[in-house]
Formats: sequence, structure tokens, C-alpha cells
Amino acid sequence: MLHTKLLVDREVDALLESLQSPGFLRPTFEAIGAQLNTDLAVYPPPPPDSTYRRTQTLGRSWTHEETVGLMSIQTALGNVTPYARFVQDEDYQAEVHQGRWQTTKDVLEKREQWIVQQILDAIQSHVAASR
Repeated sequence: MLHTKLLVDREVDALLESLQSPGFLRPTFEAIGAQLNTDLAVYPPPPPDSTYRRTQTLGRSWTHEETVGLMSIQTALGNVTPYARFVQDEDYQAEVHQGRWQTTKDVLEKREQWIVQQILDAIQSHVAASR
């Protein structure tokens, strides 16, 4: 009986140790970042009677970068287009775009439950693979 208990203790210790470093979640966070970029790249319909020809530069310029630390992991979203914040940032969005263009906050709120589920699924898969 003692042998079995020691084996189980080692397996539990190994599992807990593997969960201490979030690096195993990098692929999940990369997929989340890619999906958020796709969501943010969606343009609203043009205003009625608009003759402006869209370049799609704003949509193509969304990026994401994952950073894994010793005890943390994050995905940072970004857009280098000079006017991006005036179109899609909730704090700087120009009045002309309000109610038409989704903001980063809108996308994150819409995807919140999906993001949490992706992370939980990845943790469950990691635990199952560790058995």
C-alpha cells in the first residue's frame, strides 16, 4: 500500500509542478489573440451615401503578442495604424465612430466567456495528458 501511495504522491506532485508554469498555455493564448485580431478587423457597413473607399489598413494592422513569465501569461493586442485609437479604442473613439465601430472593449466583453472556456479546456487537456 505504501508503494502505491508514494507513486500517487509523485504523480500529483508532477501534475501540480507542471501547472505552476503557464507556458503550456501559450498555444491557447496565441489562438485567443488570433481570434481577437480577426474580430477586431471586422468593419461596420459604410455610412449611407458614403463615397469613401476603404483601404482595410486598420483591419490588417491588428497584431497580438504573447508573453510568458515565470508565473503569468498574457496576450497583448495592438495596432500601429496612427488613427486606430480614434476608431476602436473605447477611451479615444471619435464621436463619428461611436455606435458604428466596435471597440477593443466591446470585442473583449463579447468574447469573455469564450476566452475563459478556451483556457479551462486547455488546462483540462493538460491535466488529462499528464495522467
